[in-house]
Amino acid sequence: MNILLCEKICKTYSSGNNQVTALDGIDLTVSKGEFVAIVGASGSGKSTLLHILGSVDKPTSGTVIIDGTDLSKLSPTQAAIFRRRKVGFIDYFKQYNDRFGHISGDQCLRTFAGFMEKEVQNRSGSLIRYGGEEFLVFLFGQDAEEAEEIAEHMRRSVESGGYICDGPGNSPVTVSIGVYKECPSAETLFKEFITLADSALYEAKRCGRNCVKLKTSKLPQQT
Repeated sequence: MNILLCEKICKTYSSGNNQVTALDGIDLTVSKGEFVAIVGASGSGKSTLLHILGSVDKPTSGTVIIDGTDLSKLSPTQAAIFRRRKVGFIDYFKQYNDRFGHISGDQCLRTFAGFMEKEVQNRSGSLIRYGGEEFLVFLFGQDAEEAEEIAEHMRRSVESGGYICDGPGNSPVTVSIGVYKECPSAETLFKEFITLADSALYEAKRCGRNCVKLKTSKLPQQT
C-alpha cells in the first residue's frame, strides 16, 4: 500500500526575466512502513521537494497524494490542519533531544518560555505552549511594527541563550517566528487566526529559519 504518491512534480521560480527549475518531473512512491532518505548535493532541490511533500509549498505542476489526500485540493486552512495531523518535520530541536535527552530538552523549552514570558509580562498579552516545541504569544493593543520588534527581540534572546544543537557546525539553537496582526471582530474565527499565524511561521522556515516573518493579509475566501 502506497502512503505517498508523487507524479511528475515540477517546481519553477522566477528570477528576473529567467525561470529557474528546482524540480523537473519527479516521480516518487513510498509504501506504508517504508523508510526513505532523500539525498543530493546542495541546491539539488531536496528542501523544495520536502516543502511540497509537507504541504508547506505547492508544485508548479504535478500531483502529490499522501494517505489518500490530494494536497492540491486543500485550502490553506485545510493544509495547515493536514500538516499538524499528518506531517512531522524533524527540526533542530529533535536533534537537541536526541543528543542531550528529553530531560534536557524539556529544560531547554522551559528556558525558551522564560525568555518569551519576559517579553509579554509587562504587556497585555499571554503565552501558551501550543504543542511540542511550538508556542503561541497573544499581544493586545500592539501594531504590526511593534509586534514584529517584540518577536525579533525574542528571536535574539533565544539565539544568545547559550544552547547548542547537534547540527552543522554545532550551531546555537534558534527559533523561527511567524507574526500575524489583525483587529478582531465578532466574525473573526480563531482557527483562521491560528492558520494565518501558522503560514507566517512556515514562511520563516522556508526563508532559512532563525528569522521573523510578518503577515497582515487574510487568506482568500474559498469558493
